[in-house]
Amino acid sequence: MLFSSKIVSKSLRFIKPQTQTKGQPPGALIFVGKQRQDFIRISLIAYDKNQLVEVELKEIEEVHNYIGKYENVWVNIDGLHDTNLLGKVGKTFDLHSLIIEDVLHTGQRPKIEDFGDNVFFIMKMMRLEKGDKILHAEQLSMILGNNFLISFQERVGDVFEPIRDRIRNK
Repeated sequence: MLFSSKIVSKSLRFIKPQTQTKGQPPGALIFVGKQRQDFIRISLIAYDKNQLVEVELKEIEEVHNYIGKYENVWVNIDGLHDTNLLGKVGKTFDLHSLIIEDVLHTGQRPKIEDFGDNVFFIMKMMRLEKGDKILHAEQLSMILGNNFLISFQERVGDVFEPIRDRIRNK
């Protein structure tokens, strides 16, 4: 036996069952996973050579106030359980329905898909929290388009603060 049952059982905690989606049509927006927070947070960083704006959006449609006015727009969504909101994200950015379906399925394997207008990534973000010795994993999904990035995380807090600091400091 290559792996002990103890190692296999510990690694299975990062894999989530997909039974909720069996029999559903492709592109159905069904959240699969554990809800990790009670709220959804939509944060936006819009920037170019001369200006930087950081705001929290109340509605995803507010992104239209920034796209086209700044060279780069990064929208980060914390919390994945609101299927209506994620459906609006898909419509706002004209995304393929299978992208949003995959974002909602938090047990996905890492993958990269090229949709022509954008590139879609899914990966696991692993980190150790201060004060505990447990490896925490969550799904991180990203869509890279022309002058925009959308990142989806299961909960608030991530490994991107050093990148945000670099953007803030030009």
